[in-house]
Amino acid sequence: MFTLWIKPGQILTNQLEKNERSTGATRLVQIPSSYCSIVPHYLISVGSEVYGLSQHNDPSSNMFVRNKEDLFWCNAPIMTVARAKAIGHAYNGKLYVMGGCRDDESVNWGEVFDPKTQTWEALPDPGSELRFSSIRKIDVFQEKLYVRSNEKIDSVYDPKEGKWNVAEKSPVQCLDMLNRNLGSGMIEIANYGGKLLILWDKVGLSQDKDICCAVIALEKRDGVDEVWGKIEWASIVLTVPSSYVFLYSLLNRI
Repeated sequence: MFTLWIKPGQILTNQLEKNERSTGATRLVQIPSSYCSIVPHYLISVGSEVYGLSQHNDPSSNMFVRNKEDLFWCNAPIMTVARAKAIGHAYNGKLYVMGGCRDDESVNWGEVFDPKTQTWEALPDPGSELRFSSIRKIDVFQEKLYVRSNEKIDSVYDPKEGKWNVAEKSPVQCLDMLNRNLGSGMIEIANYGGKLLILWDKVGLSQDKDICCAVIALEKRDGVDEVWGKIEWASIVLTVPSSYVFLYSLLNRI
C-alpha cells in the first residue's frame, strides 16, 4: 500500500514535459497495511465508510462495508443484480454502481445505494450502446457522472435530472502533454484541493513501469462550455517492475 508524499517547501515543475527523471520531491511511499485475502478488490469511500465490490469474473451481488478506522469487513445490503467486475463511484453521499450484469437484467444496469436508508434504487436505462460496452472508469465533474468506456465518446449521467446524455468532447481542454503520456494506464482522477490530480502508469523502455502523477489547475472560460487546465506539476512518483498489477485506489477524503 502506498500514499502520495510531497516534500514541503519545494517548487514543483512539469518534469514529464522536459523528459526529466524525478527529483524525489513527489513520490509514492509505502505505508504499513494488513493484507487479507477476502478484501474486495474495488473500494469506494463514502463519508466515514469504505464499500467494497468483488472484481472476480463470477457475478456476485455482495457488497462489503467497513469504517475507515477498522480492518474488518461486514456485509452490506446486496445489489439488486449480480455483477462481474462492476465499476462504482461516490457522489453526494451515495454510491453509484454500473455494469457487469446480464442482458436480461439491463433494467438494473446501473443502480445507486443510499447509506442513510440502506436501500438500492435502479438508474434510468442509458441505452444499449453503453450497456454493451466495457466500462473503464466513472468520474464526477460539474455535478455529473462521466462514464468512460471502450466507446470513443463518454456518457454523462445527471443525478439531479435523472437523465443520460453523450459528452461530445472532453470537458477539460489544453492537456496535450497528458494525452501523449497517459496511454491506457489511467489509475485515478481526484479532486485535490479544488485542482485535478491524475495518477497513471506507463511502461518505459526498460523492464520497469513508471507510475506518474500530475496536478492541474482548472479555469472556466467565459462564454464557452469548456474548462481549461494548466499543469502545475507532473512527475514520476514510483518505479516498479513491469509485472506490477494495480489492484485499486482509495481516496481518503477528510
